[in-house]
Amino acid sequence: MVTNVIDKSGNKRDGSGSFIAWALRIEEPDGQYPMSFLADFWGEKVARPNVGDSVTVKFSTECTEYEGKFYGKNKAYYCKVNGEQKPDENKPVDPLANYDANGNEKPAPVDKRKDGFEHSDGKSDKDDLPF
Repeated sequence: MVTNVIDKSGNKRDGSGSFIAWALRIEEPDGQYPMSFLADFWGEKVARPNVGDSVTVKFSTECTEYEGKFYGKNKAYYCKVNGEQKPDENKPVDPLANYDANGNEKPAPVDKRKDGFEHSDGKSDKDDLPF
């Protein structure tokens, strides 16, 4: 969820014009200790969401070093506002969908990936990384 929209636009140092830059502070809405991060955007190719919007952001990370100090950035290149998912009112809801024939609650689906950890998000472990 977007908690802050920060404008970082300004004038170029050489005086040749201005630039458009902005950042989003995004925070997880759930959990006892919600995590947050800052995503930096450049230009006008991506529409700015509003505070309170649920968003999906794609970004790449970068680390630079200057005079022995390290600085990290999350360079975002995609932002999509997630629509509210409303249940289909015409579709009947099965209250026993999460229980087996004996009345026991079904466990969440789990897959074991190459990393040896158990995951329940249903995503594939295949990626384009060489390792």
